[in-house]
Amino acid sequence: MINVFKKRTHLYALTTSAFFFLQSVDASVGNNWFSFSSPMLSPFASFYSPSYSSSLPAQLANPVLNLLPTSASNAISDQILSLALDSVKTSISNSVSDGIASIPDSVIATPVNMMRGVASVLEYLEGLLEPSLEEKLSVPIVYVSIKRLPGSQVPLSMLSPRKGIDALCEDSSDDSKHESDSEHESIVCVGGEERTIKGGKVRVKKYGGNAVFAMGRLVVADNAHGLRSGAVRRPFFKTVDIAKATTVKIESVSIVGVNSQGSSIQNATMGFGSAVFSLAGAKVELLGSNIESFVAGLEAGYKGNIHMKGGSIKKTFFGASADVESSIFLEGTDINVEVVHEKVPLDYTVGLRSSGGSQITMRSGAITFARGGVGVLAEDEGFVKLDDVGINIADKKGGDAAASSVSNLSVVFLLKDGFVSANRVTFNSSDAIALWVNNNLGIEDSLFGVINYFDDGLGSDSFPEFVDNIVADGDANISAAISYSNITVEGKGSYGIYFGAPELKEGSLKTNNNQSEEGEGPSARVRRSSAVAESTVGNVESQASFLEKDRAHLVLLRHSVLNVPDSVAIYGKDFNGSVVLGRDTLVSGDLLLHATGSSSLSVFAHESDIIGSARIDENASAKLFLSNSGWRLAKSKYSSESSDTDCIDSCVSSIDIRNSAIAFFRSEGEDRGYQTLRVGDGNGAVYTASGDSYIYFNARLVPNDSENDQMSDRLLIHGDVVGKTIVRVKDTSKGVQQDQNKPHSVSIIQVFGQAEKDSFKLEDDYITREGSPYKYVLRAYSPINSSEMQLFDRKLIANSENANSKNVWDFRLENQYVVSSTVTDTREKGNGDSVTSSVSGESVPEQFVRSVVPQVPTYLVLPNSVFHTGLMDINNQNKQLETLRMTSTGMLKIRKNPALYLRGYGGSYRYASDLSALEYGYDGDLDYRGVEAGMLLQTIENTDHALSFGVMGTYGKLSLRPLDVEQSQKSAFDKWTATVYGSMQHNAGFYVDGLLSYGLFKGDVLTLARGKTATLRANPLSVSLMSGQTIATGYKGFVFDPQVQVVYQHLQFNKARDIDNFDIEMGNLNQWVARVGGCLTKTPTGSESVDAVAFYGKLYLSHGFGEKRSVRFNDAFKLGAFGSSIEAGLGFNAKLLPQFSLHADVLYQHKLNKAGFSGASFSGGVRYQF
Repeated sequence: MINVFKKRTHLYALTTSAFFFLQSVDASVGNNWFSFSSPMLSPFASFYSPSYSSSLPAQLANPVLNLLPTSASNAISDQILSLALDSVKTSISNSVSDGIASIPDSVIATPVNMMRGVASVLEYLEGLLEPSLEEKLSVPIVYVSIKRLPGSQVPLSMLSPRKGIDALCEDSSDDSKHESDSEHESIVCVGGEERTIKGGKVRVKKYGGNAVFAMGRLVVADNAHGLRSGAVRRPFFKTVDIAKATTVKIESVSIVGVNSQGSSIQNATMGFGSAVFSLAGAKVELLGSNIESFVAGLEAGYKGNIHMKGGSIKKTFFGASADVESSIFLEGTDINVEVVHEKVPLDYTVGLRSSGGSQITMRSGAITFARGGVGVLAEDEGFVKLDDVGINIADKKGGDAAASSVSNLSVVFLLKDGFVSANRVTFNSSDAIALWVNNNLGIEDSLFGVINYFDDGLGSDSFPEFVDNIVADGDANISAAISYSNITVEGKGSYGIYFGAPELKEGSLKTNNNQSEEGEGPSARVRRSSAVAESTVGNVESQASFLEKDRAHLVLLRHSVLNVPDSVAIYGKDFNGSVVLGRDTLVSGDLLLHATGSSSLSVFAHESDIIGSARIDENASAKLFLSNSGWRLAKSKYSSESSDTDCIDSCVSSIDIRNSAIAFFRSEGEDRGYQTLRVGDGNGAVYTASGDSYIYFNARLVPNDSENDQMSDRLLIHGDVVGKTIVRVKDTSKGVQQDQNKPHSVSIIQVFGQAEKDSFKLEDDYITREGSPYKYVLRAYSPINSSEMQLFDRKLIANSENANSKNVWDFRLENQYVVSSTVTDTREKGNGDSVTSSVSGESVPEQFVRSVVPQVPTYLVLPNSVFHTGLMDINNQNKQLETLRMTSTGMLKIRKNPALYLRGYGGSYRYASDLSALEYGYDGDLDYRGVEAGMLLQTIENTDHALSFGVMGTYGKLSLRPLDVEQSQKSAFDKWTATVYGSMQHNAGFYVDGLLSYGLFKGDVLTLARGKTATLRANPLSVSLMSGQTIATGYKGFVFDPQVQVVYQHLQFNKARDIDNFDIEMGNLNQWVARVGGCLTKTPTGSESVDAVAFYGKLYLSHGFGEKRSVRFNDAFKLGAFGSSIEAGLGFNAKLLPQFSLHADVLYQHKLNKAGFSGASFSGGVRYQF
């Protein structure tokens, strides 16, 4: 069966079994390439002699026959030649359809049987000559095409060893014309000969010649089934085997063919040979040699072998071609294939071609081919392996490829029942297909092999290790394996990976994939028997076992980049294909994938990234499996919509994500560039998530927007959901004004099938609008009748055959609301279904405010808490001044010497706000601990009073937590304060104390939902003035000390940014506090001595003054009042040594009205007097 492959390949036809090939074409090149005037003519072995054409029958005089004799004898009659042709004809079936003949596998099914045809031709010619001639005449040198490329011809006399000839190595040259002794016209070595050629040049001067031809020694074996017709034997089953290899070594030789520019186009396309042709076990080694102007630079046929190191191949149709179990190895060679005749179309060039189970390996070097050509062609189970190779297109202008047929694009890797392995390959050009897979190897549609490994991969290393250890060695199940490579293809008509047959225009050749002989068809093909490297991973199956389960044209990419910025990265046209992405791989395109016709595409990604939207036609399918990978959906810029009208932006048949993420990408500055991803067709589980899997949405959270407009990315699942997915949402409404008192919700996920209320959950239970502190939560509403809600796509309901599709799960972003003192976000209908409070204005009470994020209450309680800790610092500083001036009797005493003192204190308080819940009023608990050290620096005395001056330093730790706030957490703040003080004491018992303090306040605000939300910094300033009079009552040692105090406090906060993307603007806050009270001290008799102890009690009233204060978090929020309170306490002073004293007290405080602080504190300290 013949398969004519692709429009550009009309230079040659491919047969799956025959060894002979169509040698030449008809003179009308381009019009009737394969039309024959007689169905009796076979394209597999053709003989023609111009000298006999006049006497041949008309049907044999067609120029497609090719006999190029160099010394033909006139004694050979027309009858002899006709009988020879007849013998060839009878060995081949007469089935000729549309000018293309075929040969059944029953006659020639293996390479060995292919060689039988050669033996048959030889035996016929010899048998015809010998009986009719008295004398032995010279046998004509008959050329036979024995390969699948046009041009080269092999002398028939060399296809079988003749009597008396064991080996032959001929050097043809023209002694009268060659430039030097080192110039050759051709070199032909057969029969096991060894030859070494160093330096010089091989220049072919006649069309149809090979520069170097090498063939192993052949043995013709008789067969018992030979027949005889009259005097002529008919050994149809003669066999030919390789007895001994021929070796030719060529070093630093320039090999040049015939310049065709002045020749006819027929000669240009059929008259060239191959520079180096190795056949039947022969081995040709080239070192540092250059090849120019041939149809093929290197050609190996039937177990031939060529090894080329360094050098170059240029001006050829084919750089290297291997056929029928042959091999070619290139190292450091540069290949530049281009059209060898100006009238020959550009799309005939191929860099490397492997066919018929052959293998070509290329290490380092470069391949450059003409635009419209092919870089690497692997067909008929051929295998090409590249390592560190750069591939380029000579013409980089591009052209209008978007409007042209796929058949006219350049192709980097073209696979037709062939395989390729590429490592460290680079390609960057436009208007091309990076990898075209058009295999037909009896594949199965099952993907169970990959899926089983993918399932095992969760929680283990089975799948990633399997992918990392796949060895692509020409296995029928791995079409291509690409590693550590970088491939970029630009242009609107380009493709990254193309699965399927070409889109052929009218008049072009068609791939005959459906043609089959009796007992033969695509399913009858078996995978090649060559060894496949196995990699066993743990206790999982081997590679070979796995791949037998999965024969869907698998393409593997590892540690590679495939970028198609203007077109489709993965494309399928009526074809089944799988793409497996190993570690550190990036595949991106304007469209990531597009499945058309009846295609079925699957993408398996592990620790990889894929970028682009996805499209599937109505009868196609596309499945995504992501493991530790990410898919970023970018809106297509160029590609037209799919033929499936339900596919709005992106659509796939199913998604399975394991510890992976899907993200909708929105370009900066794009106006409402939101996308919709549709998953599934309504049948079974179509969305599966496990592990830490995420999906990222963009949403415009503006209450003023209409719900009929798409203001967010959307996920539409038509089928069942399995597992849980974490949802992240980015607000895109920055700078847009909004109505703060208007209810709002946005639907982002709808499931037309089975799901759970926690199938999709926000990562931190809420999100915020850009620049706003108000919470949005994701609420799941259990199945709602589709007629009662706004659907993303109502056509899915109308067309669905799944009963579950009639009820829809709706996952909505909506505000929480504060009603009175309760946070509310839903209300209950009579049927118990949860319905969003923002669906209609009537579902939210008239008096409501939107709830804020849990850190905002901390921000609102913090200013009053800092003011309160400032008063605690001032009170303890005043106590230090009291201990300096008072004796143990409670009376004033002037002390001239300096003194040092150390004091510690702390307390726990609760603040109550006078604001309601609708005014964002919050209570809070605070703990404050401080330590204080000071020094009396100097005392100035006169006759009736004294002035004292000193310094103090204070460190305090504040812990604060708002009350009744969900997800709030205690936050800690540090405070450092420096204080200078002065005290005036009068002999009459009157005194005045003054304090001036300035400090630094800093701390992190924490919540359970976000952790650290912001770092707040502020600078507190306070001024205190207190006056008192010591009065001795004369009653049992009691001394009364009335006091009055005025305090000014100022707090300047730095602007900060909250983790939920809004600014914290606390600004400058200040207040006045008045404090009135006194102290009553009781001292024992003899208190002036050591070990004397004095006890005292205190009572004070305090009240804060000032205007209403507010802070801003985009909107203004009022602060609660500082309030009024009453304080009562007990303490003692003890003199332990003449210079050392100890003091301590406890104090209880209680608010007097709605706002204020209530709690208790303690303090204690020591003083040393110099």
